[in-house]
Amino acid sequence: MSSEVKTKTVRVLDNWRTAGIKTNEKQREFAWACEEPDAEEIIFSGAIRSGKSQACAKKQVRWAWEHPGTTHLAVRKTFPQLRDSTKMIYLTGDGKMPPAIPPELIPKGQGKGYRASDEEVHLYNGSKIIFRQAEEPRQAMRDIRNVTLASVFVDQIEEFDRDHDEELYETWLSRLSDPRGPNKLIAAANPGPTDHFIYVRAHPDSLKREPQTRFINVTLYDNIPPRFPESFLDPKYAKRLERRGKKDPTFFKRYCLGEWGAFGGKRFKTWDPARHLIPPFNIPSSWEIIGGVDVGWDHPTVHVLVALDPANRYYGIGEYWARETPPRLLAKGMRELEQSLGAAPSSRWMDPSAWAAVQGQPSLAEQLLEHGLDAGKADNDRIGGWARIDDLLQEDVEGDPFVAHDAEGAMVPRFRIMDGRMPKLVEELPNAQIKDGTEDIEKKNDDALDALRYVFNSRPPVPLEDEEEEDDPHAVYAERRIRRAFAEEEVEYSY
Repeated sequence: MSSEVKTKTVRVLDNWRTAGIKTNEKQREFAWACEEPDAEEIIFSGAIRSGKSQACAKKQVRWAWEHPGTTHLAVRKTFPQLRDSTKMIYLTGDGKMPPAIPPELIPKGQGKGYRASDEEVHLYNGSKIIFRQAEEPRQAMRDIRNVTLASVFVDQIEEFDRDHDEELYETWLSRLSDPRGPNKLIAAANPGPTDHFIYVRAHPDSLKREPQTRFINVTLYDNIPPRFPESFLDPKYAKRLERRGKKDPTFFKRYCLGEWGAFGGKRFKTWDPARHLIPPFNIPSSWEIIGGVDVGWDHPTVHVLVALDPANRYYGIGEYWARETPPRLLAKGMRELEQSLGAAPSSRWMDPSAWAAVQGQPSLAEQLLEHGLDAGKADNDRIGGWARIDDLLQEDVEGDPFVAHDAEGAMVPRFRIMDGRMPKLVEELPNAQIKDGTEDIEKKNDDALDALRYVFNSRPPVPLEDEEEEDDPHAVYAERRIRRAFAEEEVEYSY
């Protein structure tokens, strides 16, 4: 690649090639994806030490050189991470890798080249790469409000998992408007939870994947022999990770295989869609229905419905959620959910914060009541609530072959969810993370879990049965005949 500026010509070959370093197959796949006309957001995700950040930085430098006079943004969440990792990749190289910006591209002399005070690198062709941290999303949005960008590189994008980070991401996209540049966002990612916005937005398994995204996943084995004989990694490094992986399978899945959703610190480790999701069925009218409501504005308000059968088995049967919605419409949406399922709750339990009056105005609970939705103040025990959910997911009980379509004599979890009825709860359960040093979970993406917690906090645990007493087989047989007849009678109320 070359660029002519003020009669001075600088010619630079591929800086990896001149250093005797070859690219692996996944790095080449990433580079090809970056050149697709319809690809606007390219995520390079996967195992640690697989060359993701190196490939992204190298690609951005190539764009800066091929499109003279353009501005390119490189971002990391915190300044120490930016200084000690991302900038090193560009300016000095990392390990055996040469710097992503070949020194020949940077002019020497005062006022030119690398300007540490401005966190910028100026190239001979008039392009510049600016380095920014984004620890405070609102401030980061203001910092680039009047900047026209040709590309954005976000290093370790999985770290951006707070409130307003998705809005910051959209802000970066909105600044890609230079007619001279590629106008693309690229990102390096280690795997995170499957409710992270970048997974939802770009992963091939996401039902909400956007068409302008590309997702390249790399494993540790893509960057070591025999798959990549030219690897600069010490073979002992891979063996060390494999030894750790034998002791910690979650670590191996995440950091060696690059699997999203595999992370330590999960709160509900026994969650298994194969066991906990069941086909929807008709709820007999005699069963109790309990509602739980978590309230919010920026965070969504969530209403969940749980059915309880005579044998104290729980079934998640439906949910409603809405963000930035006034009380009148919230009450309407919740009632419509209940009516659509033919489920009249015997009780609803609502977030205690809903009773807080703001500036002399009626509380949200009072406003919902005015619109026909009554509820009691929920028990807000977080630690006990999470333990209760965990217990109900773990405890095995005899299934119900006459209503829930279980096999005769099958043992099933005490709490299960009707498949397709509660997508938000199903998204949150496997991604709830334990907050370091506590028994609580991280306060993020937990709105449906909070609503479910209010339901279970309202019910005492089922007492353990006396193991010395055995069921009368004749009584059990008679009960099953009665329940079978009852279930068949309920079929006519199908909805």
